Amino acid sequence: MRELKQDRLIVHRHETLLQRTPFHYILQFPYLELNHSLLLELLDQYDKSDNCFIIAGHRLEFKSEDIALIFGLPNHGKAVRLKSNANKDFYHRIFDKEAITRYEIVYHLRRYAMDQSDDAVEVFVVLLIGLFISTVLLPSSNASIVSTLWSCVEQIDHIYDYAWAPLVFRELLVEINRAKSDMEDEDASDHLSDYAYGGCFLALQLWICEIACLGKAEIQGCCPRILGWERNNMDGILEQFRLLQPSDIRCGINPLESERHLIDSDVLLPFGEQVGQVSFP
Repeated sequence: MRELKQDRLIVHRHETLLQRTPFHYILQFPYLELNHSLLLELLDQYDKSDNCFIIAGHRLEFKSEDIALIFGLPNHGKAVRLKSNANKDFYHRIFDKEAITRYEIVYHLRRYAMDQSDDAVEVFVVLLIGLFISTVLLPSSNASIVSTLWSCVEQIDHIYDYAWAPLVFRELLVEINRAKSDMEDEDASDHLSDYAYGGCFLALQLWICEIACLGKAEIQGCCPRILGWERNNMDGILEQFRLLQPSDIRCGINPLESERHLIDSDVLLPFGEQVGQVSFP
């Protein structure tokens, strides 16, 4: 996405349309790297039987609500089912093959960027969201991307209808358990990067930073939380993690008032705030 911006292929019409979705912030998404050593030590303290992490004497549960707060995604709404017989009209209209990769999405983004008709602008934004989901939220290899995903994002004004946080959480939990099983079967001194895992491990890394005050967010109280972080704010987090004391741990990420609509379907956005608006303190 950085290359698309640098090449000036993303224009104001794209940005305006993107603001109507829960993925409104992806053009400001920070460049963050996974700390594989930290994640490996975190997984070493994961209890598969309870789906929790035992850290500094606390049993900490990582939940879909945490995903919602970190990425600003709804934790309620229609379930996103990747393995379904959903309508694939959009998919077949854009792509001429059954299996596509992220590289092919980028190819079509560049093609549609040249066309400023209403339909082309909407297709561009849908492709951009699909690229973000498949790269950041549901990363795997560069193998084929699930075709049913597009039925949930093809209608811009209905993307908020879906429970995106539980989807990301479900997929990540599967990969956490798979990674833990592999660690138990092999030498745990290996690096996590040696394994071929999907799942949004970046969310897990940001979660432990938030609840244990590791590193230092550039902007406090930012919504979504991930926009408050930059790569250099995570320097030294492994050493800090190893020195954690029970009093350093918060037992969860406490939602701000401006975030409650993400986790509670009965809470509306704050008065005067538009759907898709990035909130800074």
